[in-house]
Amino acid sequence: MDEPGKLLSLSQARWLKLSGIVIALVIFTVQRFTGNEYTHLLVLLYCLFLLPAIALDRAVQERYFPYIQPFIAALRAVTIVVTVMMLALYLYAMMTPLGDPITLPEHLRYPGELQPSD
Repeated sequence: MDEPGKLLSLSQARWLKLSGIVIALVIFTVQRFTGNEYTHLLVLLYCLFLLPAIALDRAVQERYFPYIQPFIAALRAVTIVVTVMMLALYLYAMMTPLGDPITLPEHLRYPGELQPSD
């Protein structure tokens, strides 16, 4: 370990950052050819929370946020947790067949709405 009290060394942290970016690129490529609106949303949320999780490392916290460093560290921890949750939800949604899309009951549909094909 490079600093006492840290969970990862600098090389391990760099490897995790790079793997998060590679996972995002792979997921974007998969979403280009497969997926639906729900999984697109999960991919966008994953990437949205991945950016602060990667960018707000210890050096950035000490350089740009010296007075509010505990709050930025908490923000980074939350974004890491949400990033992992979005990745898990995405993997679950891609492995689980979503089946038929949700449709409204007959009495709630617009009069000119197209009927689903059989």
